[in-house]
Amino acid sequence: MGLFTVSGALERMRDLHVRYTAPSVELVQRHVSSYSPARWRSLSSGIFGKKHAVRSSNGGKRRGTTSSDSVFLQGASEVSSYDIRALLGRGTFGSVHVAQHTTSGKIVALKSIQKTQIEEMRQETNVLREQMVHFALSHPFICKLLATFQDPVAVYFVMEYCPGGELYSILYDDDDEDVSDAEDFFNEEDETYSINSDRQTDVEDDEEDSPSELDRTPVRAKCSHRYSSAKDVNERAKRTLRNPNFGGLREEHAAFYLACVLDALEYLHDRKIMYRDVKLENIVLDVNGYPKLVDFGLSKSDATHWEASKSTTICGSMEYMAPELIERQPYHQAVDIWSFGILMYELLFAVTPFYHPNHREQGRRITEDSVYFPEEFETQCPEAADLIRALLAKEPLERPCNWQKIRKSSFFRKYFSDTKTWRKLMEKKLRAPFVPTLKTDLDTSLFTKAASLGLDLDDME
Repeated sequence: MGLFTVSGALERMRDLHVRYTAPSVELVQRHVSSYSPARWRSLSSGIFGKKHAVRSSNGGKRRGTTSSDSVFLQGASEVSSYDIRALLGRGTFGSVHVAQHTTSGKIVALKSIQKTQIEEMRQETNVLREQMVHFALSHPFICKLLATFQDPVAVYFVMEYCPGGELYSILYDDDDEDVSDAEDFFNEEDETYSINSDRQTDVEDDEEDSPSELDRTPVRAKCSHRYSSAKDVNERAKRTLRNPNFGGLREEHAAFYLACVLDALEYLHDRKIMYRDVKLENIVLDVNGYPKLVDFGLSKSDATHWEASKSTTICGSMEYMAPELIERQPYHQAVDIWSFGILMYELLFAVTPFYHPNHREQGRRITEDSVYFPEEFETQCPEAADLIRALLAKEPLERPCNWQKIRKSSFFRKYFSDTKTWRKLMEKKLRAPFVPTLKTDLDTSLFTKAASLGLDLDDME
């Protein structure tokens, strides 16, 4: 039964209402569980109503929402309210564009997810979960979700725009600079729209299967600064962060990004939320170069069974999956600690520790092989090697049991020696290793053409 039928939606929301019991999402539950059938039929505001996004049950603003956000959100619930600019990323389920709210002038990232794709891939629960979990979050290293809404063919997430691109691009060069085949660019000569072929249907006049309004909207090349003159400056700055001996980032730069991600994951775990999708592609950089987590479609909130191994769903990117996931064993929050260890290794070596192009062999390596370090790395960076080994213990109970223990490891004490330094990081008073040079507020040059931004098959459950 599809999500966007009244009975199917209510059935799924009743199920989610039982499962999502953490205090951090109780407010969202009260809103969603009270939706009437009439509310579900309303395709203009739909299941993602703008009032739900910014108001608490007592009429106050959501924690972390600024007054300018509140003004912006008053008219943010339809695609026609936005001037769609450039494509930031595309995946199996939809696309993300940079857009400007026409009334307030606010620059946002607008993610569209095709309803046909949601239903075909049975991702209804993930989409609802992403909205429910993400709305309840307010943290400096988590990308802010500003509003959600839908039209007859797509669901939209309006998020803060982080122009620094994916953390992935800090580590890897983008060799593909040819935009001649960019699928979403507007052809000004014949004034036609290019629609991605995998979204076209056999029945061209079937409204339900047609591309969303966002995908019909021209992306004006004159407004896109994907390949701005600042690109070379940024690429040179990124290369200075890299360690020529080991291929990844210099240790002090990796420590900065890891400390921010650690703080965000600790915030989630404190609220009984498993993220379950840690990877470079799900971390973007804001205008000051600070990293932020995006994409909460695989997150799971479960206060009742938090300490017990209860979850069994296989999800996430295989390179980052913990052994208990590969072996289809029950698991808990320790899977995020494992993935954090994979992230740390990749930031330092520009490769994941157990990678193999054959998935079966990669799974065997994850479950059986010890993590490998070059001998000179263990000599030069013993604190990093020790922490990675602890994070990547095959047995979940042998990993650090909480984020405070990881904070107090010799690796992090080397760069964040006291609570004052951690506080400066939280307040963004430390200079990031890479601060993006932007030509305009709409500069998208730091997003690679291949960016998926949480919309690919790896991001499904």
